[in-house]
Amino acid sequence: MDVRHTPVVVLAGGTGTGKSTLGRALAAEGAAVVDADVVGHEMLRRRDVRNAVVDTFGPDVLDDEGAVDRRRLGAIVFSDPARLAALNRLVHPPLVAEIERRIDRLRRDPAIGAIVIDAALWPQFEPRPSVDLVVMTTAPRPVRRQRIVERDGIDSAAAERRLERQEALEAFLDDADAVLDTARPRSETRQALFDLLDQRFGPGWRRPRPSTGV
Repeated sequence: MDVRHTPVVVLAGGTGTGKSTLGRALAAEGAAVVDADVVGHEMLRRRDVRNAVVDTFGPDVLDDEGAVDRRRLGAIVFSDPARLAALNRLVHPPLVAEIERRIDRLRRDPAIGAIVIDAALWPQFEPRPSVDLVVMTTAPRPVRRQRIVERDGIDSAAAERRLERQEALEAFLDDADAVLDTARPRSETRQALFDLLDQRFGPGWRRPRPSTGV
């Protein structure tokens, strides 16, 4: 079967910038959404990746059932940029390969008008899949902090620590094809994204249907 060219759009940006909300809005218009965070969790369950993580960080990162405990692993890597980079070198290549596999499969479905990759850490992926449009979402720090507090039920200090861990992402705003400020009302932000896709790909990417993502 010939694989047609279905636009592939990346929604990148740090926590609290609203990219997942926008991904759901695109899904409601018929786009298939690939959540890179979910794929990353799946990679940690793969035996080869799990073993490589244990070899690098030690058996203390495993839970009682022998699976990688993401909270324990995060406690090790998030306070040490070198160790975080080491983890990314283990996880990102298989993660990217799996995203590419899903893109290839989704392009064979004529009911799908666009493929969206929801990937907060897209700028840090190495290698990166070939895509048609990279949109970085952004918002003022106080707005992001309050969103995280309300979304996750944590206090402001904990939300601020999460923002600090992703400060490096701001350096990639200039490399994106488009930057979307999500501090405005949600309906305006959604319409701005839809208009951007209409301009780039025409209205054919819209195929409204019930969608739960991929």
